[in-house]
Amino acid sequence: MADRRLAGTTSNGLAVLPFRANMFQAAVSASVPVQPLYIMYEDAQGRQSTAPAYIDDLSLADSLNLLLGSGPLTAHVYVGAPLAPGADRRTLAAEAEGVIAAALRKMQVGAARAGTVFVERPETLSAPGAMVEPPVD
Repeated sequence: MADRRLAGTTSNGLAVLPFRANMFQAAVSASVPVQPLYIMYEDAQGRQSTAPAYIDDLSLADSLNLLLGSGPLTAHVYVGAPLAPGADRRTLAAEAEGVIAAALRKMQVGAARAGTVFVERPETLSAPGAMVEPPVD
């Protein structure tokens, strides 16, 4: 099975930008679900960090320098329930954008805890964004 990845948009993570519907056409054409995923980074003081952002006119070297100079970071990952491709890329893009915007709001209000992964599964849709504790080493 081929691994199909697409990005609705990329930003510094402080806000969700409009998703590009054309990026969802492959999923619609192939009739495969889309897996919404959002990653938020926090610095050692628990503040949302934009250091990992590789956007705009930032060179790879500048991006790596910012990342390496930012100190320890914690990544919080939100995995939404798979979205059915449907017949329209614009509808699918809007649906994915809504899921990611809701995840961002949830994480920004402090629902994120160090090392926590947020997962939406079809069986937990009544409680979206159920937190799953990471394995203890």
